[in-house]
Amino acid sequence: MAIKRVGIRSITAAENYLSRHLAEGTTLARLIKAQIDFGLGVFRVIVPESTDMDLSLDFSSGNFHLSGYEEIFFAQLIRSFLRNTGCALLIQDNEFNISELSIGQQLPYRHLAISYKEEVYWRLSKSMLNGLTDDQILDIVHSASYYPWIGFFYICSSNTECNRLSDDFINHFGQRVIGIAAGAFDYRSFLIWWRDDVRPFPH
Repeated sequence: MAIKRVGIRSITAAENYLSRHLAEGTTLARLIKAQIDFGLGVFRVIVPESTDMDLSLDFSSGNFHLSGYEEIFFAQLIRSFLRNTGCALLIQDNEFNISELSIGQQLPYRHLAISYKEEVYWRLSKSMLNGLTDDQILDIVHSASYYPWIGFFYICSSNTECNRLSDDFINHFGQRVIGIAAGAFDYRSFLIWWRDDVRPFPH
């Protein structure tokens, strides 16, 4: 299992794939699409070690050969990133609105939900990692809507400790984003864009 840089033949496909997912996402995702310059970062994908990255990749394909351990590998990447003070992950959710979520108090990770107006996002930070296994991190990943699955790796501030995101946070979020992940290969793996110049890619 490895996280490999997307080859030059697949860069345009990666940009188009992530752009399409952001365009179909929440308010935050659509704003990030307008603000982010993909040329400033590097695209990577979680694939088996033997994958030839010189080939043209179809990131939406459900027939792409995977090992089955890609999601656990992604959970470990999340853990590695969140160990750093001031780092957080925000996952959009297109399935719930905050009113519906308030009714569903039985949801095991309800305390991780944060809202912007009626939109729901799931937030993870260093303080929330204590006691969580990789499988539990994956449960949180799976708590968000299946399509489009998008997670934002970013530098957090005191504002993110509130239960609601402000307009100011949303409008300036692009300045804090280090990486963006999207479900790929029929949502069995992840395509990741990362600003290596801002923070080294987690290992």
